[in-house]
Amino acid sequence: MRKIIFILLAILYNCNNIKNKKETGNIPIKKVTLNKTNSKDKIVTLKKINWDSIPIHKLPINSKSIKNEKLKLKKYCCFPKCNKKFELNALDLLFSNNTKYTTEANHYNNGHPSRKQGYFGLRLPDLNNNKVLLYTYYDNNASDYKSCTIEIQIFNPNNKLIDKKIIQDGLYYECGWSRYFSISESYYLKVKDHSYCTEINEEKEQLSDVIDKTYIFKITPTGKIKKQ
Repeated sequence: MRKIIFILLAILYNCNNIKNKKETGNIPIKKVTLNKTNSKDKIVTLKKINWDSIPIHKLPINSKSIKNEKLKLKKYCCFPKCNKKFELNALDLLFSNNTKYTTEANHYNNGHPSRKQGYFGLRLPDLNNNKVLLYTYYDNNASDYKSCTIEIQIFNPNNKLIDKKIIQDGLYYECGWSRYFSISESYYLKVKDHSYCTEINEEKEQLSDVIDKTYIFKITPTGKIKKQ
């Protein structure tokens, strides 16, 4: 009798185990997070972008106006506390990292190219059906005194990257630097770089080694960012 009961219990256990395996196989795929980006999920997601639902921000635009509007971002952040995990949407997944940073000023510890994930901020007017997007991210790997980075990235109708550029950044310290930008209605991009060192002389702060550089670019209808 005991042997029969044991056999019945073993059969019942195996049935439950098979059922659990089947249920496990039906677990839905998790949404893409900041630390896990599945390439297959990315391809599928990008095909689902409904551009008609994404508002277009009118030009002109500049660093000051973005600061006032806070990019209308839910995730707008320039502080270490913002280095947390966010669920990525389709426009976030479009972002291309490792952007090069070029300047003639003393922008040391700029931390670029950065591998950080950027977050979609604003959509600017299309250029011949090419999409012009602004992204933001915070990367303090180079220095704890870094500010928020803003990039402009341009994609063709097939969501392939055409060109990109870092248009705003900064490091606020005794020897620091900053980059600000403005974009005109005719898609001229002006980038201003400023670097400095602060010295204390007779209890007064004085700036030294000040370098100011201004660069003009034309964002062409083909989506390329060309220096003028």
